[in-house]
Amino acid sequence: LVSTSGHILTQSNTIDLITTQIIPYCTLVTPNIFEAERLTNISISTEEDMINACYEIQRYGCQNVLIKGGHSNSDIITDILISKDKIFKFSATKILSQNTHGTGCTLSSAIASYLALGNTLPDAVEKGKTFITNAIKSGKDVKTGKGHGPVNHFFKPIKMIIKCKGEDKVALITDSLEIAGTDIKEGVMSGTEFIVEDGVCKLKD
Repeated sequence: LVSTSGHILTQSNTIDLITTQIIPYCTLVTPNIFEAERLTNISISTEEDMINACYEIQRYGCQNVLIKGGHSNSDIITDILISKDKIFKFSATKILSQNTHGTGCTLSSAIASYLALGNTLPDAVEKGKTFITNAIKSGKDVKTGKGHGPVNHFFKPIKMIIKCKGEDKVALITDSLEIAGTDIKEGVMSGTEFIVEDGVCKLKD
């Protein structure tokens, strides 16, 4: 709805579609403060305002609402999650950076990924918050083109365990060359079977 830099990304009639056709089917809604204000018509300047806005958004049909506090003026950034009737707060020190492009999308993707790995929603949000904080911190001094640059998503690649021929091999999931450069012919990566043909890692039929 509203970018990190405060630009409106949708037309006014889009709000009705979002609140009636999308939010009721969501597991979690993650608006920033600007977006929460547009969704609720509540002016947000305090944590109490954020909590009230969360409850207001719940009325659209999604019981889990995370309002991100990145646009607050405080040196401590606090995100507030209301899951059904429980309130959770996640705080981190504000990082001064021009490279904040895509922070909201990154956080949402991180939370979804941690949910897929079996974490509870509060744990997934906490780990997602840690991920995006580290991504901002490690990318704050990187210059990419002009204007707002992206966060550093690859500050700490996670190694995956590849099971092959009864042995565990460690390789980066994104590094198919590392897989192809070994004697591995087939195996399982993150629950997905694969084969190596002509030095290329492919999904097994």
